[in-house]
Amino acid sequence: MSNFQVPAWCILFDDVRTLDTGIRLRGRHKTFTFPNNVDRFQDIRTDDGSSNCNDIFSGAMWFFPEGVTLTLYQNGNQRGNTFRLEGTGKLEFINLAERGFNDRVSSIEWSS
Repeated sequence: MSNFQVPAWCILFDDVRTLDTGIRLRGRHKTFTFPNNVDRFQDIRTDDGSSNCNDIFSGAMWFFPEGVTLTLYQNGNQRGNTFRLEGTGKLEFINLAERGFNDRVSSIEWSS
């Protein structure tokens, strides 16, 4: 019997387009892994180091097992309006701009 655990991860992107063929994510991005919460996006850099991460993200790609959730918060320290990404056990994509959460992510919190 194996103790193998499926990793949970999310990549937030600053540029997203919804096309007839699906969602295209590109531009600056940041990778987040379970269970590492981030209290203040202004204190962290994008994966390429080009900018801080506060209020720049428009789209997300993620893979979490069922039962894992990543909550995106509008303000630092896990405060303000929220948007939840739910684990389905499948690769998921979303255009946050179409859901009213464009350029609003300032902190995150994982739960399971």
